[in-house]
Amino acid sequence: LIGAHRYHLTLQFLGDFEALPQAIAARAIAAAQTLQLPAFELCLDRAGSFRNKAIPWWVGCEHPAPGLTELWERLGGALAKAGVRIESGHRAHAPHLTILRDAERALAPTPIEPIAWRVNRFVLVHSSLPAQGRAEYEHLGEWPLTDA
Repeated sequence: LIGAHRYHLTLQFLGDFEALPQAIAARAIAAAQTLQLPAFELCLDRAGSFRNKAIPWWVGCEHPAPGLTELWERLGGALAKAGVRIESGHRAHAPHLTILRDAERALAPTPIEPIAWRVNRFVLVHSSLPAQGRAEYEHLGEWPLTDA
């Protein structure tokens, strides 16, 4: 299982880099700083897995919260305006939280008891996967979502 301290939803994927170029990080930070959005509740009510060789299990939303969709769209627009290219394979909005990697079998999409998750911030993270070991995450910036 993946530890709760590593749970995250990817909003926009900026690409695969061994070391994130400083210019891209600076433009992404500047773009994120322009956003002012309200906090929202996310309802995680589905579980399943992706069909790749790592067989990651996830929990996600049957219907993404309007606040999440707005954050995803506005962040994508701000990044584009700042000249940050978004990885094309990740343009589809399919919010999910990976809870297990390298499962022994695939998990069909399944309804689960809803889990309410208060989303009150977003972060810029550079993740790396060393040849041996678990993914490492470096937080490059964090921005609060306001309470209404």
